Amino acid sequence: MAAKPLISVSNLHFSYGENTILEDINVEIVEHDFIALIGPNGSGKTTLVKVLLGLLQPTSGEIFLSIPKEKIGYVPQRYTIDKTFPGTVEEILITKEGEAIKQTGIKDLLKKKFISLSGGQQQRVLIALALQGSPKLLILDEPTAGVDVQAQQAFYALLKQLNKKGITIILVTHEVGVLSSLVKKVLCINHRICCMGHPQDMPKLLKQMYGQHFIHHHEHNHPEHHPKDSTHKGGHHHD
Repeated sequence: MAAKPLISVSNLHFSYGENTILEDINVEIVEHDFIALIGPNGSGKTTLVKVLLGLLQPTSGEIFLSIPKEKIGYVPQRYTIDKTFPGTVEEILITKEGEAIKQTGIKDLLKKKFISLSGGQQQRVLIALALQGSPKLLILDEPTAGVDVQAQQAFYALLKQLNKKGITIILVTHEVGVLSSLVKKVLCINHRICCMGHPQDMPKLLKQMYGQHFIHHHEHNHPEHHPKDSTHKGGHHHD
């Protein structure tokens, strides 16, 4: 039996004024998918995520959801969180127990202040928060930015486990090196969909999209070498 589409996007366009961010996006996210969403800086990845979440309205095109919006969990970029927030983990989660706390292994962090945690620990708390509504789909926007390698590995192992338990995952990432062992599909966008394929096709897909230079750096896992998107019109940075 074919997997059920959770989200179907057809002929989606999104612009800020004259500035076209997304054009002619057609994609289906099906149950149990684990998709990596990749593309250069400024290519519209975060904008696409916000449109899928209903935080932005498309300029034209349609989005069909077969699940209620409450069943979509969202983990934003970690650096969007207020650094002066005084609360403890327990206060953020408004609970001391539950499946989400068990799954993310954060029981021993509950009394700590969120801002005192390491990057990897903060990410786990944000995932626990997103899991509290028992989502069917989890969308994560560059969750490992600024997180050390060991914490990244633990984090990816957690995502793999959640996907095995039936949660569909969309992961916006620059960490191309980890993808082949983790995700089921790769979606490359640069304002429009450039390519979609299986992780084993990654080198070919990336070469198609970025050229040889990018592959070299990402195989050596240097996330600081992100190619800037020179094709982006208008000079605004809306990634």
